[in-house]
Amino acid sequence: MKKNILFLLLIYSSFNSFSQNQQLKDLLTILKTCKSDTNKVLCLNEISKEYVYLADYKKSIEYIQLALKVGESLPSYSSKTQQKGWLKGMAVSYNILGNVYLAKNDFSLALEYFLKSFQLNTILNNTIELSKNLNNIGIIYEGKGDYKNALSCYKKVLLIDDELQDSIKKLKHLNTIGSLYMHQGNYKTSLFYLKNAKKYARELQDVKEMSAIDNAIGLLFWNQGNFRKSLNYLFLSLKMAEKIENKELIMNCLNNLGNVYVLQKEYVKTLEFYNKALLIAEKLNDQKEIISFKNNIANVYLCQKKYKKALIYFSASLKLAQKTELNYLAAVCKDNIGNVFYHIGNYDKALDYCLIALPHFKEMGSQKDIAINYGYIGKIYLSKKDYKNAEKYLLQSISICNELNILNEKMEFEKYLSQIYNETKMYQKALEYFMSYSKIKDSLESSDNKKQLIRTELNYQFEKREAFIKEKQNQKELNERIKNDKKKIILIGSALLLFISGGIFFYWQKSRHAKEKLLFEKEQELNQSQKKQIENELLNSKELLQTYIENMVQKNRLLEQFKEETQQLKDLKSKEIYENKIEQLEYLNKTTILTEEDWIKFKNLFEQVYTGFFIRLKEKYPALTPGETRLICLIKLKLDTKQMAGVLGVSANTITTSRYRLRRKIELIDDENLEEIAYNI
Repeated sequence: MKKNILFLLLIYSSFNSFSQNQQLKDLLTILKTCKSDTNKVLCLNEISKEYVYLADYKKSIEYIQLALKVGESLPSYSSKTQQKGWLKGMAVSYNILGNVYLAKNDFSLALEYFLKSFQLNTILNNTIELSKNLNNIGIIYEGKGDYKNALSCYKKVLLIDDELQDSIKKLKHLNTIGSLYMHQGNYKTSLFYLKNAKKYARELQDVKEMSAIDNAIGLLFWNQGNFRKSLNYLFLSLKMAEKIENKELIMNCLNNLGNVYVLQKEYVKTLEFYNKALLIAEKLNDQKEIISFKNNIANVYLCQKKYKKALIYFSASLKLAQKTELNYLAAVCKDNIGNVFYHIGNYDKALDYCLIALPHFKEMGSQKDIAINYGYIGKIYLSKKDYKNAEKYLLQSISICNELNILNEKMEFEKYLSQIYNETKMYQKALEYFMSYSKIKDSLESSDNKKQLIRTELNYQFEKREAFIKEKQNQKELNERIKNDKKKIILIGSALLLFISGGIFFYWQKSRHAKEKLLFEKEQELNQSQKKQIENELLNSKELLQTYIENMVQKNRLLEQFKEETQQLKDLKSKEIYENKIEQLEYLNKTTILTEEDWIKFKNLFEQVYTGFFIRLKEKYPALTPGETRLICLIKLKLDTKQMAGVLGVSANTITTSRYRLRRKIELIDDENLEEIAYNI
């Protein structure tokens, strides 16, 4: 009887033609005939798995606990074979229970049961199941942000893959290890593992894994701020995913493409990719991804200052997370809702939401979420003028950001820290953090990066268009061959057939012209799109130039504050003032407002907006000095005297004198002014 039941279970596990509900019904029928032995444990385990597939975790836990109860009631007089069978069944039960709690994002309980399964499989020396346990434990550590222990687990799994000569699993684990090194900021080692994984994927001709690996490499370059390479790999990954019609991969690629564009403040493009990803997640009924993508969309609306829309999406995500008992994602939603309330000025409510979310992140051990949460709490305290708590939380956040090499969040929180030190008159620290913020901002938002994004996307669109045209051309050639064959038959036929063939030929000509017209219209649309993108690029360059000038003025303002503080210290003539303090402040006073490096950056941005300006200026007025050239540039930007003085680090009177000398030098007549001269160049 036992053998018959075991045979039925084996037949069940390999038979895939029945629906999920039918399989569950069959297993429940088999369970009624099982005794309290190994077969009953196996059957209960399989039933529990089916409930996991149906996302009915409560039922799954119920049947697993029954399986464990049966396994723990093993009689002491049982044979070694029976004992081994029961231990194997219990190991599987613990592993399934771990997966249930992992699906519920309860990392603590999941880890507890995976470790129990691991202990039993160690006793049984079951290498294959040990590999599964180590992989699952690695997933837990990875989810908690404990990348060191996660890497240790995955590397042990990699050794088992080598031992079993399992190339398929090996390439997957190489990909996973590469991704973990990327999270640690160890990009060189990460790229080494990812490229090795790609080599195995090519050998196995596994397009799905090649797409997944290219997606990971794209993320690596995104983390490094190399958006051109990031887009190259992400579009390559998307192309392969579309070829094999893998919805999950397409969804992940679209989401990551949105992540690239959001850092460039290309919000229209970002929403386009996020909404496409959300649509696929909804079709797949992937609750976790639906929550994540809605959060992403809400964050875009937050960046656009559309707070009402952002709150609607965050609230919908929170409701879904609570309904599906995904506590970690619910905490993320609460943290984000707190951020919305911060932006609309309701600081007490913002603080409540963020403080509610924090214990969940600490329990999960998710370092990135803790860093973001600390940053949110810090900036809320800053708005409440509680500088002590604001500094405390922001410094903790930046410390974690440095460990994880998270640039975008670090940039934002360094800006707030600079504001704290500025408002508390600690100007040296304020300047340090402001300069660090500016450096990261320049690297993430440079015009070169934006150009590269546009070029890469255009290449992808061009390749798609070429493939479309080629497919149409092949179809056209096939149609022509068919038509030629028909003509041969018609020539042999009667006059009536000749008349019919003429009609067919006329119809074909008309159809061909219609297709050519359609292709021409599509080409025109593409040209218009390219023109619009170029115009957007010019607009972005103008915005960058304006931001650069504002940063220069702000830098000057900080240095002026240093100058005043130095004078105050000198006037006091107190013995308690150290000479080295005065020397440091005087050194900062002498710092050039517009250094040669600043001028080169400014000149490059200016040339992007007003192409050929410097060549035309040199041809018309070859005797101008560098200082006079800079003055004409600022006049063309329509800055007033005070703004020019702020950028160049001189007094307003100096600017007035320089303008007078410049008029004399270029010999302007009374009814001409410098603004007209600058405008016409």
